[in-house]
Parts: sequence; C-alpha cells; structure tokens
Amino acid sequence: IISAKGVRGTMIYKGVELYNVHELLDDQQGEGAICTRIPSDLRPKLNDSARSQALFTTGCEVRFVLNSDQAAIVLRSPERPAVVEVYQGCFRTAWHVIDAEPSAISIVLPGNIEELADLSDEQGLPFDARLTVAEQPGHAGEGAIDIQGRFELPRPEQTPSTKLLCYGSSITHGAATIGATGTYAARTAQHLGVDLINLGFGGGAHLEREMADYIAGRNDWDLATLEIGINVIPHIDVA
Repeated sequence: IISAKGVRGTMIYKGVELYNVHELLDDQQGEGAICTRIPSDLRPKLNDSARSQALFTTGCEVRFVLNSDQAAIVLRSPERPAVVEVYQGCFRTAWHVIDAEPSAISIVLPGNIEELADLSDEQGLPFDARLTVAEQPGHAGEGAIDIQGRFELPRPEQTPSTKLLCYGSSITHGAATIGATGTYAARTAQHLGVDLINLGFGGGAHLEREMADYIAGRNDWDLATLEIGINVIPHIDVA
C-alpha cells in the first residue's frame, strides 16, 4: 500500500485529495498507483467481478485548490481509452482522452474564475468554483501516476455536506457512459446538490453480507440507494 493518509473515504496524496478512494496500491509495473474504492481486506471476501471492479475509478476524483499558475496530473488508462473531465466547482472547463501511455493533463484556472466564483456564491451552487476537480474515468484501472503543482486541500465549505452513497452493478458503475459524470448516480447527486460516493461494481453487486456490513459501518453518508441488478440471479437463492 502506498504511503498516503486516508480521511473518511478519501486519500491525501501529494498535496491533493483523492475522493472516493479508500487506499492506493502499488502498480506491479511500477508505473503509478492503483486506486481501490474499498478496503483491501474487504475485496478478497467479495465475488471475482467486484474484486476487479473495485479497482476501477468510477466516482474517483482529484480535488484541490490551485496555488500555482498551473498544475499537471499524469494519468493512464491501461484497459481502453477513457475521458477525464476537469471542473471548477460545478462548471466543466476541459476534458481529456487518456490511454495506455501516461498522459499529462495540464490544469490552469480559467480567465473568468472570479466570475464563476461570484456566480457560484450568488446561486448557492454546491461546489465552490475555486475548487478544481478532475473526474477520473469509470473504467480506468490506474490512478494518479504523478501530480505536480502547489495546492491547498479542499475546505469543508467548498463541497456539499450531504453525501449520497450508491451501491449497484453496471448501471451504477457506468456501463456505456463516456464520462464518469454520465452515470445515473452522478446525475442524481448533481440534481440533489449532494456529494457522491460511487460503489458501483459492474456485474459484481452480489449483496454479500460483508459488503452490507461495510456500507452500514461507514459514517460518511447520509442517503443511500441500492440498485439490485439481474446479475445476482445466478449467484444467490431466494432465501
């Protein structure tokens, strides 16, 4: 496990917050860090699909307040090309396609950042426009390779205090979506003005007792949805 500090389901890593990330694991090829959305001691107790899908970065975000002229986030997506979306608060300012080769994503504040911040304050938007959020792809199996710049960590008032946890299978994880913000879970959180904890596992929502105990034992969510997919039919009986 890579040295990092976990806080309520997030990781503090290289001066930024990795949201919806429980731990960082060493990449065996030495090319970065693999994000896991659930604890490593829970993963072996789940089905094969959930064990692998837990390492995909749906709902995982790099969050920070930029204190330098620009920053760079180096990411890769070994499985397939994928889209990284960059937001200033609630406003998407850029998107980038990454693939198996390390891609450096340059982060700069837009020229109208003060206007966006004033608009966020006036409209009571749930995310502060001064907060940069890089939304990682739903089907990438690789987390941050490198992060460069000067940052401050997000302050509590810059993000919603209410959190929605969504557990489910592929529709929660984001099957057929281009970006991670296209999932029903992300869209629901956006419409409610809350923060999202995505626990979608494509083909892997098998309702294990261990997963139920883990969700019930977390103290960082206020609302939860449980999407019971048809992929449980071959794996559990009625009892």
